[in-house]
Amino acid sequence: AKFIIALTHCEHFALNSGACKKEGCRCSRFAKFSVHSYKNTHRSGLFDRARLDAILKTYESDADKARFSVDLNKFSHDLTWDIAKSEIELLEEAEALCDRISFASAHAASGLSSMVARLEGGGELAEEIIRKWIESAGDQLANYSDTFHFADELHSRIKQEADRIAKSSEESLSIVEVCTSIRVNRGWSSRHENVLNLKTPEDYEDFIRTATPEDRKTVLLHFRQMYTNRGNAYLVFDPAMKSFIAACRKIASEPESRLQKLIENLMNDAGIPLIALSPLPSETESDSVEGG
Repeated sequence: AKFIIALTHCEHFALNSGACKKEGCRCSRFAKFSVHSYKNTHRSGLFDRARLDAILKTYESDADKARFSVDLNKFSHDLTWDIAKSEIELLEEAEALCDRISFASAHAASGLSSMVARLEGGGELAEEIIRKWIESAGDQLANYSDTFHFADELHSRIKQEADRIAKSSEESLSIVEVCTSIRVNRGWSSRHENVLNLKTPEDYEDFIRTATPEDRKTVLLHFRQMYTNRGNAYLVFDPAMKSFIAACRKIASEPESRLQKLIENLMNDAGIPLIALSPLPSETESDSVEGG
């Protein structure tokens, strides 16, 4: 990191991202030149070449995306305003953009496909643009599914593929993976909601009984924290909480054992009612609102 700072003469330059952390700082262009010079002239092996290569790739990727954006805007401009340009010429420009469609966002790919489809003979290329973009996006599409549902301007095939991948990833996600992800990322997606909320009391009971010690600890403490904090997560994951508590009550009602005592102590510590007849806070709040 000190080496990169020395090259850029900027204390704000971040080695991780290959970019300056200070807004408005103009060191990046010189940093690119400096690192490029180092890569081609120094072979001492005393520095982490892999990290330097990562920085270079970041610059190259950003530059490619920027060039694609410029060319896409030019195509859109020419399609609208340059009436002297033939549709054959426009299709040639679109073909060049199709070859670099991996640099586009989902919205940009959809927009380009829509524009090309309006050209005479552009239908096949319009579909090819979407096909190539989906192929380049791969499993990352699952991360976009939450926002895609509300974006009518996105191509229907992109939304369908995102839904398909998201559903597939839900089936492979485990309870502990979801709980860990929520803790680490301090947030969740609809996939996480579906995984936990669709689990039955029997599913949670089976997990508690058969999980590894660390996985059991992760999930039990996650639900304990969610119950005691009573934040937004408690409301979103209400079905999951009810199933989890039902599983815990069943185990806690069994003859004394190490697992039975663990669950009983956890519930007592969190203030979770041991008796099923005792309403949960969400149920009490709901009754209070209706009664009011």
